[in-house]
Amino acid sequence: MSGYRSMSSNTLLKPFCAGPFVRAYVLPDGSFRDCCATHPALLSMPGQDFSHWWYRDSRLESMRQQMQASDFPAACQSCRVQDSSGNSLRQAINRNNLDASPGQHPREWSIMFGNVCNLACWTCSEFFSSTIAAQKKRINILPTDYVDSQQLFMQRWEQLRAEIMRSYEQHDRVTLTLLGGEPSYNPVVREFLKQLYQAGLAPRTRIELTTNGTKTNQKFFDLITDPSWLSLSVFVSVDAVGTKAGWLRYGSDWNDVESNIHAYKKAAYRVELHTVVSVLNIRDLPTVHDFARDQNLIFTPFPLRTPDYLSLAHWDGPALVDRTDAYQERGLMDYIELIGTQKIVGSRSQLIQYLDKFHSIRTSLETVDLDLYQRIKGD
Repeated sequence: MSGYRSMSSNTLLKPFCAGPFVRAYVLPDGSFRDCCATHPALLSMPGQDFSHWWYRDSRLESMRQQMQASDFPAACQSCRVQDSSGNSLRQAINRNNLDASPGQHPREWSIMFGNVCNLACWTCSEFFSSTIAAQKKRINILPTDYVDSQQLFMQRWEQLRAEIMRSYEQHDRVTLTLLGGEPSYNPVVREFLKQLYQAGLAPRTRIELTTNGTKTNQKFFDLITDPSWLSLSVFVSVDAVGTKAGWLRYGSDWNDVESNIHAYKKAAYRVELHTVVSVLNIRDLPTVHDFARDQNLIFTPFPLRTPDYLSLAHWDGPALVDRTDAYQERGLMDYIELIGTQKIVGSRSQLIQYLDKFHSIRTSLETVDLDLYQRIKGD
């Protein structure tokens, strides 16, 4: 009989979502959250160690109790939107944990190894990207109290590493979801995987790599594609196709991304395209869908929730899409219907102000999507 035991009891249960029972989420500064898809997020307290967070935090336990119901909690609406596709995070975690033991330590880890990243995506921040931090410092808009995420992560890394290794003591198989920043660029990620490989743990390790797919470090590529690993899944972040892709994920080259997608398709057990759907790329969603279809790749869009001025739900400006035929035909209407459902007055103005702050160091939206630029600016 499979199932999960509540952290505070011996009750055997089959939760609506297994995530809070089996998967730990580590943020770039080494702190923790409940899930990468919840909004608002449940965050660990300053200085809270992992054992206290996982076993004794009453808020996390409350979330686990909510998962004993048969519907989505209020914070889990992102998965609700995705569930109809059959590939939401909730469904993926549940599928992978049908045989999970009732052991209490996580058997899955989603780890943001600091903020080392080569791109400055518009939907991202200095918390997750060292390049954005450098750009904001250059134009003097970096918060005065900002502390480098990578520095904070490294202060907690040895303790975190010990907690991950404890999972191997309790479980036959461990899933590591490698996040960024950009994990393929981060030497900490490469060194950790190398240590697992040399310790003979590769056959017990499922790797899930989330990457921007820009330029693959050859040593890293050779390491993660070694057949000794139990499995390799690659989730490539693609928010548009062609020239606009390079603008949205600022600093990338679409030709490089497309080439690396083909390389990962040859080496990985599973390759998916993940799209962060925001005000800036809702119009590109059908094109990305078609690219994924033509490449025979699973396509998973995620509606952006923060910052408010980029969220579809919070949009207070003019219509972003005139015709919805292309969305209806592709099963993407949930994302159109999300627009303006939780409107926040002033979000459009905030977006204009944010775009304008980078005018001296980034190419204008006007050069890649004139119509969207004019709608946002009100021209």
